[in-house]
Amino acid sequence: MIVPIPEDIYAYESKSVGNLTKRQAISFGLGGAAVLGIFIPLMIYTQSSTIAAIAAFFIAMPVFLCGIIRKDGQPFEKVIRYRMEWKKRSGPRPYRAGNFYEDIQVLEQEENSNDFPKKGLQKHWDKKTKK
Repeated sequence: MIVPIPEDIYAYESKSVGNLTKRQAISFGLGGAAVLGIFIPLMIYTQSSTIAAIAAFFIAMPVFLCGIIRKDGQPFEKVIRYRMEWKKRSGPRPYRAGNFYEDIQVLEQEENSNDFPKKGLQKHWDKKTKK
């Protein structure tokens, strides 16, 4: 008897609180605390629920996203960190290629000289790679 095993069995996470994983429950708890910690004082200070709600949304949304989003099995904060590191390190990569015509000229010049069989084109390549 052959029993097929689904390929996504390694992506399974046990649910601890309702239908949420521990990570999701913690991030929702922290997000809720951030909403209350921002919304109530801002509501009292500005007397505007719209401004308080917008500020609380922008403060709490990254916390909620860290608990929900997973890309290629990695949590949201790692994906963001990797992208920021890539952006910081990335830059123009110059194209470098050897000039084969110059190599042929060097080879022809060394064929005409007496020390050709000894080191030949190797001297020329050593000079080019040291740059």
